[in-house]
Amino acid sequence: MLMKRNSILVLSVFVYFLAVSGSHAQQVSDMILHNGKIITVDDHSFSSELGTIAQAMHVQNGKILHIGGNQQIRAMAGPSTKVIDLKGRTVIPGFILTHEHPYDWGSVDINALKKYLTDDEVIVRVLDQGPQEDTKAFPGVLKDAVAKAKPGQWIYIVITSGKNFEFQSMSNGGMGRALVDPSVTVQRSLQITKEQLDEWAPNNPVYAGGWLSEDGLSGDGLNQRAIDEAVKAMPDPAMNPLAPGDQSIRSSSPAASPRRWIFSEVIMKDNYPDLVNIMKSSMDWWAGYGMTAFASNAIPPRICEFIVNWMPAMKCPCATCGLGTGTRSTSTPIPFS
Repeated sequence: MLMKRNSILVLSVFVYFLAVSGSHAQQVSDMILHNGKIITVDDHSFSSELGTIAQAMHVQNGKILHIGGNQQIRAMAGPSTKVIDLKGRTVIPGFILTHEHPYDWGSVDINALKKYLTDDEVIVRVLDQGPQEDTKAFPGVLKDAVAKAKPGQWIYIVITSGKNFEFQSMSNGGMGRALVDPSVTVQRSLQITKEQLDEWAPNNPVYAGGWLSEDGLSGDGLNQRAIDEAVKAMPDPAMNPLAPGDQSIRSSSPAASPRRWIFSEVIMKDNYPDLVNIMKSSMDWWAGYGMTAFASNAIPPRICEFIVNWMPAMKCPCATCGLGTGTRSTSTPIPFS
């Protein structure tokens, strides 16, 4: 879905100079980047033209003052100027995403999960092939996980729908690959049912996230033990559609789907430090592809806590804007400095 990082070396200018300009401007007041490809996107036409591509750039107090040729810009260097040789690398403006959910992707960030979670905490397994291959592999993967798990320990199976999420059938608001390639849609006869999850893992809560629950898997990819844990952690039916209670306040919003909050609020409920590390790692990943700001809803409470505690303190590389919380029709704005 996205190019591999090692296929192109990209420096996201605004990640470094704008999103965290307050702290970095104090450390580096004058900087020159040269011998690179500075993509300015200063072409205002509605076309694919990138505009001026310069060799060098002069930054002072977190603001880009000049772009131009290597000789011209290097001549602006003073005795305390930090000079960086880009060695042909590309500098791009930061991307401001008007509707995105980086924290949703954090729960399926395979590298972060492997780095911060061990089998002693959560049994994490990954299926990253196509629908047919993963369907065949799933029973064996779950059997192996159950054999390693302690009674009552969470088993979390991430199903990515391909190594690059390329087999996602109905992602991005229904604009997934199924619209152009119906063969990627998993037939209902191939789906793993809640009853099967209960049979294969009677003593452990299991969540199998991915295409297994895209087309209406009973329980949203959770077995009964997992549903019980979810109700204990989130008993409010306005937030948890699996919880018993007043049906009139139950949210029908996709925001209330367990896939949005099961990882942060239930699986990681006793391990907030590692949840923070996983989310920070995910934000680093997004920043590495140029995201410097995003607007969205911060839905799960502990994700709201993460954003409030970490982003204003500039401990994550991305700025945020326009955030709100809530799964119903109203939102509560989260203030940011």
